[in-house]
Formats: sequence, structure tokens, C-alpha cells
Amino acid sequence: MLENIESRNNGSENNPIPLFRSSSDNIQAQKSFEAACYKQLTSANTIEEFTGKISGILEKMGFPTFTFSSLTNAPRFIISTLPEALIRSYQKGYFINSDYAVHYGLSGQSSVPIFRSTIENYMAAAPVETLDMARNRKLSNLFKCHGYYDDYLVPLSSGQCCYLFSITTPASDMENFYQNITDHEQKLTLLANLILHLGLLKFNNLFQEAAPPKDINLHSKPVKLLRTIAQDDFTLDQTADRLCISLHTADKHSATIRKALGAKTLAGAIYKAVKRGVID
Repeated sequence: MLENIESRNNGSENNPIPLFRSSSDNIQAQKSFEAACYKQLTSANTIEEFTGKISGILEKMGFPTFTFSSLTNAPRFIISTLPEALIRSYQKGYFINSDYAVHYGLSGQSSVPIFRSTIENYMAAAPVETLDMARNRKLSNLFKCHGYYDDYLVPLSSGQCCYLFSITTPASDMENFYQNITDHEQKLTLLANLILHLGLLKFNNLFQEAAPPKDINLHSKPVKLLRTIAQDDFTLDQTADRLCISLHTADKHSATIRKALGAKTLAGAIYKAVKRGVID
């Protein structure tokens, strides 16, 4: 379903980040920005310093809050400046398993940033109600309860692993938020790719997803299907609904993963997948 959505569309004193405002800015200005960000981020020796320097760069553009998440194989926050209470509520509600932002990041449109509100509008116009729609409505209310009414999502990938860079701002500053996105759209994409590149280079244990064992050749979608069945104790029907795929597609993923793991049943596949570290 999400594959059909189309996008609408101050650093340290000693090393200031150059800003460029309009879409007509020249390539040299972009290169200067990228070089300045690279210099700042490479100087970080800990993940806390890395997070702080990203925050400094974003604050100069008018974005006080961000998250950087890994989406495969088990979606999780890598770094975040969201309020701890919001993160705890998000994790306690297991929203990451049904979050449409995560689904979008895994949908294959790895170069298309999007507003979360665009996804919500698409859901609102859908002719049928699904379990995931209800869950995402609750998720939207959770963000709003903490003062966040929209965010800008930048999907990324490295090899077979997918990531999501998300920028948001409190509701009191939403008008400036949309204008700042327009002004800094190119910079945000440059910064997102730098974070991923340097994160993998400097903090590989945090950024690199644990892949299935090399002797098991599995794509992320069959693994996600199996993980959802295991975590939520769902039937194949319920899992297809949760993942917004057809039952026929779910059957194909099921057959793929049973064949790869040498299991005759889904229960057997779950047992072998846990034992071999394919899923938690």
C-alpha cells in the first residue's frame, strides 16, 4: 500500500556550518556544507558526541529533534533526541512493528523523502480500515500528546540494510518547520547520507544490522513475516493484514522461509530461525 504514496513536496563556534537557502544555490555551496559536516562528524569519538554534533548541525537549520533508525532486520532507534517519555511509550506500545514510517522505509523507495502527514492522509483516504491503520492513528495521537504533529522522513539504504532519518519539531513551530524543510531539503539528504556513512565507519556495532547467517539466503520481507508471526502469535491471515500484503504474498514468503530453513511448518521455521539467530 505504501509503495503507491508519492512524496509532496546554528555547529561549534570554531567550525561554523555554512547555510544555503534556495533551491538555486550552486553545487559549490552544497560541497562546502557537506565538507563542513564531514569535518564535524568525523571528530566525534563516542556515539554521544556524534549525536551532539548532528544536533548542532540540525539546530542551525531550525530542527531541534531527530531520530536515526535501523529498519532491518529488527527495527530500532540507533540515536534519537526525542523526549525519553515519548520513546518509552513508543517502545512499550510496540508501535515500531506497525509504524507506517518503518513500512515506508522498507518499501524500496529509498531515495524519496516524505512527510508523515502524507502517509496519514493516504490512510485517511483508503477505502478500508486495517489493524495497522488503527495502530498508526494511535501512534499519531501519541506523538501529538508530546507536542509533535509531523515529521520529515528520509529513507536510506546500505547494501541490504534499510535506515530512516526523521526530523521533527514541536507543534508551536510547525509553520517554520515546513519552510525550513523547503529551504534545506538538499542539505538534509546530504546530512542523512553522511550520518549513515560515518556511523557505519565509526560505530559499526550500532549501525550495522545483524544479517541472517551466510548459509541462509533470505530477503528482509520473508524474515519480517516470520518475526511478526512469532512476536504477535498471529495466523498467516492476521500477519498479511498487519503487513498490508495479500494472503497470496504471505504464502509465498512463508514457503520461501520454510524452504531456506529446511522446515515443514511455520512453527518449525520459527524454532530454527530463533536457534540460528535469524530472528530474536
